Amino acid sequence: MWISTGFSIIYLFCIIYMISYRLNIKKAVERSDEAYYPSAQTKLDNIIVPDRWEPMIPLDKRSKSYRILHWGTPALILLMSILFILVFGMDFLHGSFINFGYIFFTFLVMIRHQGNIYLLDDGVILNGRFSSWNKVKGYKVEKIVKWHELYGLDDRLNNSYKVSLLLKRGIFQPNYVVLTEERDMRSVVQLLEDKGIEGTVAYSLPQVEVQR
Repeated sequence: MWISTGFSIIYLFCIIYMISYRLNIKKAVERSDEAYYPSAQTKLDNIIVPDRWEPMIPLDKRSKSYRILHWGTPALILLMSILFILVFGMDFLHGSFINFGYIFFTFLVMIRHQGNIYLLDDGVILNGRFSSWNKVKGYKVEKIVKWHELYGLDDRLNNSYKVSLLLKRGIFQPNYVVLTEERDMRSVVQLLEDKGIEGTVAYSLPQVEVQR
């Protein structure tokens, strides 16, 4: 009995998450043009997103990743529903509960959009999820030097800046991006400070006033 209940909970969680994630990305695409950062003049190659450590790509309905998310979500929901019916109809649960959990997790990864960050007038879009400024507790900037957890994972990360946003609610994707240029880091810090978001810079900058 508990196996059936657990499987049903996982199934419902995955369905709700996929629908919510798709709607969040759709909203983010529609609002990305309002962003103060990155602006039209910002080089997106300077913004590196985890976990593949690739430059950020703009949120665009014409992009390949968005099309995969847009059409892949209903397709995966259909496949998961068929699997759910087959599992209960043929009593496959016993001994296979963990395997089905892996399958569901794989489905979630398949529709995940590449990471992104947009600073708007009324909030921030981080990894496709919008959060108003009152839900952002703070920020933290760390220079990626030797002994840092990200140092050496990719050459572009070395001596760059890990900018983390501390949110009041947790999200599944990492809550940070890596900025390769100091001027971009300073621009982001200034925009956050202008919105009343306080934070820390984990190393001494040449300009003392940037220290928080």
